Amino acid sequence: MAKKYDHIHKYERKKLGKYIVFKCAVAGCPHFIRKELAENRMSICWRCEQPFILTKHALTLERPHCVACTKTRKPKDAEHKDRLREILESLGKI
Repeated sequence: MAKKYDHIHKYERKKLGKYIVFKCAVAGCPHFIRKELAENRMSICWRCEQPFILTKHALTLERPHCVACTKTRKPKDAEHKDRLREILESLGKI
């Protein structure tokens, strides 16, 4: 029978032989699960400490974090468009 835990697991990726598993990092918790079964499980974010659902992208991280804590870069085209808009505004063209 499955064991009931009184907390949300804080997963971290580990290599166990030839398998990749996600082990709970909460002190005293022996829980671990294979990567194939970890998707869509609830976990604690390593950055903001809030619960979130593990996504495929989060499963590629050693210490999974939520989408809100993911830093994304602007595409270069967007940066160039912003700079061009600033130049045109300063010249009074817009």
